[in-house]
Amino acid sequence: MILLHHGKENIVLLQVYTDTAVHYLSYDKRRYSVEDIVDTGSTLSCLIAHLESKGASSVSVCSFLDKPARRKVQFELVGKGKFYRGFECPDYFVVGYGMDFAELYRNLAYVGVLKPELYK
Repeated sequence: MILLHHGKENIVLLQVYTDTAVHYLSYDKRRYSVEDIVDTGSTLSCLIAHLESKGASSVSVCSFLDKPARRKVQFELVGKGKFYRGFECPDYFVVGYGMDFAELYRNLAYVGVLKPELYK
């Protein structure tokens, strides 16, 4: 499943490009999402709702970083789903290790904090 998240402030457009992962192993309805960062919760909430609509009996989430201070949407896991997080992240704009700002800094081999004057 490929998700593209486009959003600023409170507007979120979530595009699901394929449901291949949802139909894979149709006898097993447990689903797992691996995230780089959970921020406002909007994308994850949409994903969980989508997976549930496709018949998932449980949805678990594993996130490298979690930013609960920025949470705007409290997502609910499905069934016996669990939320696993690597690290809690303070309310900073982080880049690197796959996370980017305007397609920049994604390939850094570490997680860094972007200076506010670069994105404000």
